[in-house]
Amino acid sequence: MGNNAFANSGLENIVIPSAVQLISEGLFSGCFNLVDVNIPNSVKNINGNAFYNCDKIVNITIPFSVDSIGNRAFYDCDSLKTINLGDRITSIGSELCYSCDSLTYVKLGKYITNIPNSSFRQCQSLETVTLPRFCTNIAANAFAEDTKLSSAYIPPYVTKIENNSFSYPAKMTVYGKSGSYAEEYAKSRNMKFSAVDAPITSISFVENEVFADRSKNIVLPMNITPEFDTDTITFSSSDENVATVNENGVINTKNYGTTTITASTSSGKTATCVLRVLSDGTIIKFEAEKNGDTANVHIETGIVPASAVVYIAAYDRDGVLTSFATADLAGYTANTTIPINGARKLKAFVWDPKTLEPLTQAKEINI
Repeated sequence: MGNNAFANSGLENIVIPSAVQLISEGLFSGCFNLVDVNIPNSVKNINGNAFYNCDKIVNITIPFSVDSIGNRAFYDCDSLKTINLGDRITSIGSELCYSCDSLTYVKLGKYITNIPNSSFRQCQSLETVTLPRFCTNIAANAFAEDTKLSSAYIPPYVTKIENNSFSYPAKMTVYGKSGSYAEEYAKSRNMKFSAVDAPITSISFVENEVFADRSKNIVLPMNITPEFDTDTITFSSSDENVATVNENGVINTKNYGTTTITASTSSGKTATCVLRVLSDGTIIKFEAEKNGDTANVHIETGIVPASAVVYIAAYDRDGVLTSFATADLAGYTANTTIPINGARKLKAFVWDPKTLEPLTQAKEINI
């Protein structure tokens, strides 16, 4: 869908197709009657001004699939009360929820490191905010002119807060770890500071096994209790030739293979996730043995998602399709039988029915 495709229309409800990966610039901007929005798990990015001035939207949940949200995506959504951002989001745009007058609850993804300029400015109903777990910076005017804002929970990773990030220091209480930058900042702004000692009581990755392409930066959603903690988390990769992970849990995938990502807390809790870096969907072996009018087919692939399916097609000497078969992969191996009466060639490829995308280039053999 192109930029501004539904902008300023009378649209009231929208069902976004499950295959959509991008909500483009200004797509629903100015849709004053739009009430219900269900963002599917296929969406990876939400561009700027996507829901700008959508006055009737009340609640927004951003799924785990989304990596980033652009500038002013929910600017001036006057009825918006809650916004819940998924944990794969690593960046949000400036003025994200500027002038959202009814906003009372904000859940920010753990891996967002920067709260940009004026992200939640003039949110007149917002009383409490908990900053993302790995947040390091709060930019100018991030929470400026929020007249009811009185409590801010600031994690120990934060190392910079602009003086005008919060407009009313006299009414503010900052909650954070004793001796942290949060305490230093509160004292410099004459804010009340309340020391919090909140070790992590449980930690786990949302998924036990994750597949990813090579040469990507990714994060893994986590379940952490309590919602606000003062622990330190150390990340490690069991095979840094496959993937490395930095101090904020951002993983850089390097080479085909498998590694285990471990998160260890300073209070003694651990969580692990198996990361399998895909091998570009390579078909390593493709064999067929004739058996009368059929052929027994054997295929082996590199690492591909568990949902992947093998498709095999048979063609005659003129390239006309004569038969078709599918087979599920088990341990990256598939076996099936296909009719070959009159066929001279077999072609195979791997398909992921969840994303509706091919995972391999087709591979051919003669029979």
